[in-house]
Amino acid sequence: MRVHPAMVWMEDYGHNFDARQVFASPLTEWHTSDFTLRHYNGTEYPKGEASFEGLKEMYGPFVKTLHYPKWITVWETKDGW
Repeated sequence: MRVHPAMVWMEDYGHNFDARQVFASPLTEWHTSDFTLRHYNGTEYPKGEASFEGLKEMYGPFVKTLHYPKWITVWETKDGW
């Protein structure tokens, strides 16, 4: 069971990403409007839709993926987590 809300989100995102539901959703359902993709080859895509399209292109050739959230870093602040 995931207790911290960031882990809950990360697990949901991973499952939806692997099912390609993230790609069928609008950009801002899973990403911020200024989402920026930094490709493993060093290319940085423009913010927003261009990065989202780049993400789809990068993972498009894969028949299947598996994301398993193991850890996430969270800072405690004066306002909470």
